[in-house]
Amino acid sequence: MSKFWKVALLVCLGNFLMLGLAFTSEAFMAIGVMLLIGEFFGGLILCFMQEYRTMGAGMLAGFGMFVLIGFSACTLMLSGLGNMH
Repeated sequence: MSKFWKVALLVCLGNFLMLGLAFTSEAFMAIGVMLLIGEFFGGLILCFMQEYRTMGAGMLAGFGMFVLIGFSACTLMLSGLGNMH
């Protein structure tokens, strides 16, 4: 497995872990939001540095997977709840 996929999967799993912790306390939700913002901008900055380009791309890919899976799951849950009258 390449470094890109290792970083992407670790970032995505870390995001889901933080999402799970966010259900226990509001403080974890605030930390999770700051983590996501920092992760996005950190990935962007690392993409422009030659020696860390693969790690930056992996961070952005992990962030993208988390957002895609998260919004898809939320959409499915909300559409399922909308049919209950």
